[in-house]
Amino acid sequence: MGAYSVWDTQMGQRDTQESFVDGILLGNREILTVGVDPGRDFMHSQIIFAQTRINGRVRWQKRYSLSGVEGVFKLLRAGDELLVFVNRRDAKAGFNIWVGRFDMAGNFIAEQEIKNKTHDVMGHDVIVNDGVLLGSEASYIVASSTLPKVRDGLPDAHREQQENAVLLQLDKAGKVIADRALATGSGSRMNDLAVVPGEGLLGSGYSFGADGRKNGWVVRIDQHNDLLWQQQYPRGAGAVLSMGEPLLSDAFLLIGSAAPAEAEASRAGFVMAVSKVDGAVLWQRYLRSQMDLDVIDMNINDEGVGSLLINAAPFSVDGKKRAPMKEVDADIVGTDEEYKVDIAHLRLLTFSPRGELIDAEAYFNGQGVTGHKLLNGYKGQRVMIGQSDVLYRPEEAMADSSLEMEGVVSRDAWMAAAQSVNPFEDPCKPVQYRTP
Repeated sequence: MGAYSVWDTQMGQRDTQESFVDGILLGNREILTVGVDPGRDFMHSQIIFAQTRINGRVRWQKRYSLSGVEGVFKLLRAGDELLVFVNRRDAKAGFNIWVGRFDMAGNFIAEQEIKNKTHDVMGHDVIVNDGVLLGSEASYIVASSTLPKVRDGLPDAHREQQENAVLLQLDKAGKVIADRALATGSGSRMNDLAVVPGEGLLGSGYSFGADGRKNGWVVRIDQHNDLLWQQQYPRGAGAVLSMGEPLLSDAFLLIGSAAPAEAEASRAGFVMAVSKVDGAVLWQRYLRSQMDLDVIDMNINDEGVGSLLINAAPFSVDGKKRAPMKEVDADIVGTDEEYKVDIAHLRLLTFSPRGELIDAEAYFNGQGVTGHKLLNGYKGQRVMIGQSDVLYRPEEAMADSSLEMEGVVSRDAWMAAAQSVNPFEDPCKPVQYRTP
């Protein structure tokens, strides 16, 4: 069961935990990706670069050692250089944003750190300021957040409710030249920034409501850095928006996930179109399954057809999580034989501009696969970037299938290309009749 990919590639070794997290399409139709290897401990993490040919085969790879990497959240190209934005944890200074400059072969050039003396700083997304904010000398705009330092001893839930979304403006070297807090009176985070051509930007994430629930949250800012409107979208026991993008000329498409109101129900994904004028909901679709669904990324083509990348994870109850599988087709995982799950996989859904489901595909690999990015590739191929859990068996067991020997489940960096979206003919579009 599942869909066929145009190509796929996997990169990793036994006892490692690599993953791809972002990528860019190069002029020669190849893809340059960046990823993370957390290493055996806090001090031995690495940033991974890899360039793949148009058939997915790895042309070259390179690693850069950087301690304390919590995650890479953006890869940008600036001329003949690469900018890598990293959330980094320092034993003394806490969490901060690290900006690394590399050449196109993955060789390190320079670095810049963004710190706060009293709070931890985390980054979530970056856009290029190419006329987004008029009059600003910034080259990049970063969606970041500040929150109490871990060493303050607050529980994670309390730290999260004191998180505040902050827009940072950076110069070409990655130095902060301006910032703006987007306070809501409670905790807030902006997970995504999108350029609204000629009209400013759109920020999507979550903020806490008066009842303590997370609500999907959208902020609309014009080219003069003025707040036009903001809107909350409560869903279920709590909702988070992961991304927002312009949809044709009059709407935005938002994606995210909602926690169930019932304790033993799975998490649902959702997609909705809202008005560009005030954020009013035009249509919405809930995506439910026996598995937890998180809509994490999307591409929208010129016809307004949206491709949604969804992580389908084994359902968990009361904190029970999937244990590493020993067999690909295992139905039962862990010690509780009544606790049945399926294998983690990716789903790729295609929606019309009016919210009609056009196509649905599923992609599997190894012991489970998790996505991080959906990239628009060569000739419209939809490139899924992420990681795959892979079972490595001892050489003796590989040579003799009768031997029952424990294997090791490692995490490999993984990428696969799905077919491009078929041309879409809108049945509601007026027909141009020939005049006599």
